[in-house]
Amino acid sequence: MHKPTLLIVEDDAWLAMDAATQAETAGYAVILAQSVAEAQRILLLEDVDGAILDFNLPDGVVTPVAHALRAAGLPFFLVSGASLEAIEQTGLDNPPLLNKPVDYLKAMALLMRDSEAPARQSRMAG
Repeated sequence: MHKPTLLIVEDDAWLAMDAATQAETAGYAVILAQSVAEAQRILLLEDVDGAILDFNLPDGVVTPVAHALRAAGLPFFLVSGASLEAIEQTGLDNPPLLNKPVDYLKAMALLMRDSEAPARQSRMAG
């Protein structure tokens, strides 16, 4: 049986490990990234079914990753303390947003709801 793969992009190691543990407990395979560049590389090399994205990362905001996920039709949520208006000013319209602190189990349930059956996308290269 296919175990859905969740990309978690979070630069805070404690939050990333907490989210990963909860995701694995919920039945996900997890891929972690700590930067926009790392997340973009992962999207080119790995198959993912959805993502939880911290908005502010050391190398910038996660908007390019969110755009790639949206273009591929993959569900995602942003997690941030930033306002919706501030996030939309980066060029991401009406993003799915959960405010920190985040209940990651709730976020995963929302991801599954938003993708009736996770449509695994082959690598996004090309």
